[in-house]
Amino acid sequence: MALFFAVVAGTAASILLDLLPSEATSLRLARRDVEASQVCEAGFRDCEAWISYQLKQDLEPLVTVSTTRNGLLKDWSWRAQITADPFTPPNPASGLRMYKIEVVASWENLPKRKLLCWLQAGVNFTKYAVFTNNTPPPGWTSFFMRYNQTAVDGSFRTNGRVRLSIPTNFFSGPIQANKGFVGMVTASGNTGVGDGIEYDIAAPSTAQHYDRMSTLGRPGFQTGAAPMAMPASPVPYANAAYGSVPPSSPPAGVSVNSSGGIYVKGTIDSLVLSVDLMGNSVYTITQGGVTTKVTRVSESPVGPAPVGTRLVERGSVQTVVPNLGTGVLYATDGISAVNGTVRGSNTIPWPRTSATIRTSKSPAASFEPIPFPAPNRLPNATTSG
Repeated sequence: MALFFAVVAGTAASILLDLLPSEATSLRLARRDVEASQVCEAGFRDCEAWISYQLKQDLEPLVTVSTTRNGLLKDWSWRAQITADPFTPPNPASGLRMYKIEVVASWENLPKRKLLCWLQAGVNFTKYAVFTNNTPPPGWTSFFMRYNQTAVDGSFRTNGRVRLSIPTNFFSGPIQANKGFVGMVTASGNTGVGDGIEYDIAAPSTAQHYDRMSTLGRPGFQTGAAPMAMPASPVPYANAAYGSVPPSSPPAGVSVNSSGGIYVKGTIDSLVLSVDLMGNSVYTITQGGVTTKVTRVSESPVGPAPVGTRLVERGSVQTVVPNLGTGVLYATDGISAVNGTVRGSNTIPWPRTSATIRTSKSPAASFEPIPFPAPNRLPNATTSG
């Protein structure tokens, strides 16, 4: 009997010793997988900073259709290929710049992870918290101004006109700390009367009224500005969102392909942007009563989805899509409402002709390319409306 227990105990100890190296290997591989994502991120940030610097020096980043950049991080290395889209110099220009950036992270010269993103760049675009590409007619972007509430926390710019709905009691009572606009309001459109803004209820008539409307007072509103250049064609953005040229009759609803971003056929009724407790970006898309939740698993695993993938949830059905994708969200017929928290230092482009948007700064720290409807850097901002 003693010999039997000795044999059993020895066998158990042998199994335990066999398991320990296996668990250590799993932990090492998991750590290396996270490091690979971080190295890809570092390569992208390098490319982003380089492109931004070139443009600020009034230089075109690319003199040929593509170029490469390289870097080292301890035992890791990364190699990035930057390619101009068909409407970005040295190709025929559209006014904005869009680049496909593909970063490969290698461990001891062995490729471990690839990141594919699209970056829309411009010298001045990213300084705006909200941008709308509305052009007359009617080309309005409407804001309803509430007493002691902020409509836009940051600079606002539109290629169209601005309409403000201001209640009659807005200009009475004690001056509140929260102004309607925190930053410059710039519009290309102009009514041709007064300050060029349309007021459908109450209008400002004194400097004190403008002081209630904006932290900058009357100088904080400019109309008749030169319009900002916009892409000549949505085709590259649709392709980047779908992962290839979309079929003539794309699938209805939300498509999330391994080589693309998020492609939506039709109108998005509601888009809610959020960041989960682990730092992953989440897109909750509602269309025709159907809600799809897409999580870019960039920081920590979520359910069955490991880092470096995307988790798509429709009801109780969960689907893991390989790769983090291009980061492009494209809706063929626009987005009716967007709210939530955006992760990164970016700008929200708003294509609708009428919207009520409120924004405030959020402490999100790292980059997430969440373009809509075209690939843009989007700002640290919380929006609702």
